[in-house]
Amino acid sequence: MYRLLAVLILINMMSGCSSSEVKPITSPAQILGCQFDLIPSPTYVINPNSQHNIFSYFFYDPARHQNQFESHQYQHLVEQPFKVLKTGVSSYETLAMRKPSLAKARMVNEDYLGKIYQRDRSLSTQVITQNCHIYYASGNKFDKSSLKKNLLKVDDSPLSDRDLLAFLGEEALLEKPFTAKRTFNAKENIWRLDGPSYQGVLLQGIIDAETKQIHNIRLLAKLHFKGLWGDIRSVTDQDGKPLQLNHISMVEHCPLKLTQCILTETVEISLNKPLLETYTEGLEIHFYGAKQKSIEVPTQMIVTFLEDLQQIDLLKASNSPP
Repeated sequence: MYRLLAVLILINMMSGCSSSEVKPITSPAQILGCQFDLIPSPTYVINPNSQHNIFSYFFYDPARHQNQFESHQYQHLVEQPFKVLKTGVSSYETLAMRKPSLAKARMVNEDYLGKIYQRDRSLSTQVITQNCHIYYASGNKFDKSSLKKNLLKVDDSPLSDRDLLAFLGEEALLEKPFTAKRTFNAKENIWRLDGPSYQGVLLQGIIDAETKQIHNIRLLAKLHFKGLWGDIRSVTDQDGKPLQLNHISMVEHCPLKLTQCILTETVEISLNKPLLETYTEGLEIHFYGAKQKSIEVPTQMIVTFLEDLQQIDLLKASNSPP
């Protein structure tokens, strides 16, 4: 994304310098005549409430390992609108985050437009201000919530998921794969479909192998509370339609006496195939009781589950259970 323009600007930056010489940057690089208005990117600004610590999420020297906390160096970023110049940028963070010891921490799950993505924290985003100064948004130090908190559109409105995707770029994002497990019970002549699951939410289904009738589709959810039980009594979908609720278990976990206990209520929600087919772009479920809780069932979970239901139909039609 934006690679051609970034290459041209990079050539301009390096002109007159020895290719074998790397000089430390003591202030943000500036590109004269960057033609800001022609850069094909949404325009962003820093949230006024976040200007005092914006150096916690941005840096200006991609080769310097030391913390770059000199607040005066970020004056251009704070005062000027800016655009994305290049995404998927390697920097000093890239090598650090790609150490084997940090392999598990490198990839994080984030949801955008009802889909779950695995984001590579080792890659940063290069931005350019209206007065042509270069900065980098740290892929290691921000997440979705901090981006939405610290950045705004140029008209001061909140960022949408599409704005965030444009800011992160496709190089740093990979759609998270989801899988389900199909098992055939020859004694009961039924198929059991378990999964996909994500963050304590699991879809399950029971299908008659002979009649193709779906006996049961349910969603299991672990709801976590602190201090007091949620005491969930009712549940609706995102359109306010009530869903059938069953309680499975209540578990109390108190790791330290000085901290609040983590209270987990596991509940079962009865669903059906037409409802899932209605919400293939993601389903929100709202729980009500002494406390309220909402969960999102991402697109990939629903689509994968429906695809596996279809595969079971094909297997039954061919009389070839595994």
